[in-house]
Amino acid sequence: MFKILVIQEITEHIIDVETSLPNQKIVMATSFPEALRNLEESIFDLIISEVHLETGCVFDLLKLVKNDAKHRNTSFVFFCNTPSQLAKYVSESVKESAITLGADKFLIGRTLSVRQFRAEIEKLLPLQPVDEYMHSFVEQRIKAFNAIVRGNRKEAEKLLSDMLNRIQKNPERYGPIDQALIQFDLVELLERERNPN
Repeated sequence: MFKILVIQEITEHIIDVETSLPNQKIVMATSFPEALRNLEESIFDLIISEVHLETGCVFDLLKLVKNDAKHRNTSFVFFCNTPSQLAKYVSESVKESAITLGADKFLIGRTLSVRQFRAEIEKLLPLQPVDEYMHSFVEQRIKAFNAIVRGNRKEAEKLLSDMLNRIQKNPERYGPIDQALIQFDLVELLERERNPN
């Protein structure tokens, strides 16, 4: 099951997407600020956003996603469920702008059947769902390594100690390589203390 963030201000449109993707975990955001909160708190396999939001600029949201190391590899789809007459008129220029800024797809709901929509979305899903637990582990290791490089022994020791505890509490989630990497980081920390230059 893939985790998909759907940003639509009209709840019925979110339900349409949810119905079209029955075997996926859909996280709903009905406003720009709510979408930002979701992106801060979690990672997603795919983001589907309305083309026009009353509460913020979707192009700003797209740029934010593509400039964030945590989300930059997440596929981003603009989806217009029911385009107005004006939206139909300007859709080509909006589509070009979206693709130029990094969107992976620009879909218009009324031109697609449920099966076509699902097929377009499935093409953009990664091979496997993102493992948030491992992702946070990798992020913490990067922070520890940066602390080592900066010479902040206290911070590095705390981060590495926390990571070893995670490994010991959840041995089924982590392999011997993970433990070896943390031990390597600890050795690196000691080496840098002995030879600061």
